[in-house]
Amino acid sequence: ESNLIERTAHSGIILPGQDWHTITHTGGTASITFRIRVLCDRHYYNTTCTKLCRPGNDDVTGHFTCDAHGDKVCLEGWMGKECETAICKQGCHAVHGSCQRPGECRCVFGWQGELCDQCIPYPGCQHGSCNGSPWQCVCDLNWGGILCDKDLNFCGRHHPCKNDGICRNTAPDEYECDCPKGFTGRDCAIAEHTCLINIDNCRDISCQNRASCVIDADPCSPNPCKHGASCFNVQGDYFCHCQDGWTGKDCSTARDHCTAQSCEVIDSCTISIPVDDRSNDSADRFRLISSGVCGKHGLCISQPNGGFSCACAPGYAGKFCHESWEGALCNINKNDCDPNPCRNNGRCIDLIGEFVCQCVGGWKGKTCILRNGQCDKETCLNGGTCVDLGDAYSCRCPYNGGTCIDGINWYVCKCAAGFSGPDCRVMIGQMPSPKSCEHNRRVYPHGMVWEHECNSCKCDNGRVNCTKIWCGPHNCLTHPNLTEAVMECAPDHTCVVQTQQTCLTPPCLPWGTCVPTASVVRDTTPPGADASCVPNAALLTTTCAKIQLIFDMSKMPMGMSVEGICKSLRQLSALKRIVQRHTLYIMCAMKGQQHDSVEITISTNAGGGEGRVDPVLQAAVDRVTDMISHKQTNSSALSSVVEIRVETSLASATAP
Repeated sequence: ESNLIERTAHSGIILPGQDWHTITHTGGTASITFRIRVLCDRHYYNTTCTKLCRPGNDDVTGHFTCDAHGDKVCLEGWMGKECETAICKQGCHAVHGSCQRPGECRCVFGWQGELCDQCIPYPGCQHGSCNGSPWQCVCDLNWGGILCDKDLNFCGRHHPCKNDGICRNTAPDEYECDCPKGFTGRDCAIAEHTCLINIDNCRDISCQNRASCVIDADPCSPNPCKHGASCFNVQGDYFCHCQDGWTGKDCSTARDHCTAQSCEVIDSCTISIPVDDRSNDSADRFRLISSGVCGKHGLCISQPNGGFSCACAPGYAGKFCHESWEGALCNINKNDCDPNPCRNNGRCIDLIGEFVCQCVGGWKGKTCILRNGQCDKETCLNGGTCVDLGDAYSCRCPYNGGTCIDGINWYVCKCAAGFSGPDCRVMIGQMPSPKSCEHNRRVYPHGMVWEHECNSCKCDNGRVNCTKIWCGPHNCLTHPNLTEAVMECAPDHTCVVQTQQTCLTPPCLPWGTCVPTASVVRDTTPPGADASCVPNAALLTTTCAKIQLIFDMSKMPMGMSVEGICKSLRQLSALKRIVQRHTLYIMCAMKGQQHDSVEITISTNAGGGEGRVDPVLQAAVDRVTDMISHKQTNSSALSSVVEIRVETSLASATAP
């Protein structure tokens, strides 16, 4: 004090910020000029340093950073108030698809495809499709039945009527033949008057010069040749000129292109046959030939399990590249500009099986519907990447070395060996069907989500994954006469009726809990929970927090109990997103003798780190207080809360 020259103090309002404020003091002995400023602690913002924003990048706290004002800014791929909702893959169906991580597209039960926009048909559906609704079997033309396996055009497909009989379809897989005169039978194969067929034409003929009359029978009448073969009358016999694919005396035997042991069907597209060049060393030489399944205008592409697809030449379409032309001889090019597919006054130019739109007014794209480029989310399917080429576009298939084969309004990914699927992402041989799950005596298919008490469960390939919230004790006393327990207790437990002190707004329904019969102290702490984290006696730790709710009793609904409040808290939807690994315990009790106050303890069995509050616990406290304070619950009782008091363990100074 003896060396003190001058003393000064400053009192005033200085808002937090980086700017320095200059203060000048003029005293009797000295004049002092100094600068001061106020800075908020790390992660605190606003003019009073009370707004907390701690950046996070996990499923518990969210995925965000903080701006200069302390507002949350979601990281790329995340959205929502708490930045906890992942942004799904572009084009993922809003109803039939979902995601847990950015860029995913997980299909709900009954849907498939990269964008979950393809319905799954009814199992066993043979000649039909689901037509936009899962588990349907809408039959193709001329097919019927539940599984579309009944042939409604048996006549057109099998031609069963013989001897020029007229076939009529009568029912699925059934037919009738209207036989010509002289024939009968189911297939008109029985001659009624065989004597009229073998008339003796020599009976009234006398040959001159001692010659004999011999009838030259025509073996080609009726035609004995099958499958459209032509019959030729030869000396005392006949010859059938068979169509491709048939052989035998009457062309009734399917031709086997692999009669030699060395001939091998490689797949639906390729056949290996021996080289026949009449040389001595040709026995072990082979050559590959096309199976011809795609005809003259298609390229056959092998698929797993003996399947195939046809990449058609311009102007051709269909499974076997036999469609897209018109006329009796299939030589008339269909007008692809009728009706005009070009939008926004675009001019259509017809090509062979294709069209080109000349866009005007700044419009772009295949049909003149785009403004800023040739590509939109629907241009390339199955995960293909659209490349804008200015006046055109191309699709690139991105997975496992797949090759994109471009066609007319379509493309096919030709996969490398060992891969399959629409975009070559599926590894052949590693595609077991997802397993269903059994839970609580019910079976759930893979991917299905359901509610069980206060938790949400999902079937993941035979494994049930449920959120881990302790749903509280079961009520063992709900019968109107208060004497019979609806839920029986274990043999070594007794149903104990709770006192009326647990009823906030009488009258309340009776409530009882099962407690050990031999226990002197009625301990209701659930197994696995921290026994020191109970209402009115909680020891705050890194895994235990305390919340006090004060209610406006005039707004509290009748018949509300303390356990009813607790049940509403455990069923908050926001909690289900953060409790995947460790169990969350919420317990409630009336705060001392305060009949308008309930004390709540929230704890986890995570174990916690030294000096660091368990992030799951912190997130649970934040979600509970936030939803109650913003009136975002479905509970009328929680809507009557007028004050919230939170107590948590202070973090150690050495905590990171």
